[in-house]
This record gives sequence, C-alpha cells and structure tokens, in this order.
Amino acid sequence: MEDHFECGVYRIIRDALLSSGPSLGDGDVGSMPIGALVEVMEVVDLQEDQRVRARIRFGGADAGWISLKSTDGQKVWAEKVAEELWITDNSVLNADSPGIAYRHSQSIDDRVEDQLVCWGQAVRGCVTPNGDWLEARVALATFWISSDACRARFGIHVLHTDFLA
Repeated sequence: MEDHFECGVYRIIRDALLSSGPSLGDGDVGSMPIGALVEVMEVVDLQEDQRVRARIRFGGADAGWISLKSTDGQKVWAEKVAEELWITDNSVLNADSPGIAYRHSQSIDDRVEDQLVCWGQAVRGCVTPNGDWLEARVALATFWISSDACRARFGIHVLHTDFLA
C-alpha cells in the first residue's frame, strides 16, 4: 500500500465522492466511478477527517476533491498509475513519416520542432486521464504524444497515431 501520495495520474479503485473542498464537510458535487483515470494536482493529509485527500482534474477540467485513502490505511479509493513503456509502431498506419512529433501541451497545434519519436523507438510515459494523450518525460522536459488507437502487445504498449511528424 502506498504511504506517500504525490501528484500524478491515479486510477479510481473504489467509488469516490467528489467534494467542492478538501474537507469531508465540504459539499458533495458528484462522484468518480471505479476505473476512472484522474490527475491529482494537490494532496493534503487531513487528520481531523482521517483521510488523505486530493484535488483532481478529470477530462481536462478541475473536478473537485476526493479521498485517496483513510489515514488508518483500511480504505483506499485511488492508486497511482505507473509510467509504462510505449513503443511506436507503424505496421498498421504505414505512414511515410519518420515517426511521431512531440507536443509541448495537449494541443495538436503545439508541436515541438525538430524533436520526434522515431518508429520503433520506446518512450516511458502514462496515458492522460482523458485517454487522448501519452504524457512522456524526455530528459528534464514533459511532452505529450497523441495516444489515439493504442493497444498492448506482449505486455508492452504499442502506440499508433494519425498525428504524424
């Protein structure tokens, strides 16, 4: 079980109520279903509520606050999604390009000039909560790659995309 929570992408593993603020006494504004991917933006340890709470984004927008776990460790609502190895694969697309261009943000128009992932190259990253992008860390920078039509093969994720270099 995770003792230290940090910002990043988490998967909801138990139905989680969304509230408007960090305290359990703040008004409920909705819920997150099991399996949803959320981006944790801030984590607080609220001893008075016996919870570790997080401010989250979902679908690219601020969503509210959820519990990550109870302070006694008996209940866990979300687990951090680990970065995985992704390999670019041109076997389906058969594109004439040398690879897939990185983006500075989750905008297809925000292309990183002169930097791409060549076909067959591996990159570490995790899928964003909305499932549309792969967030990849390259050196000290964070870039995004469109993750349309990704699939897994032999435990290694293979990335196909229509957004070419």
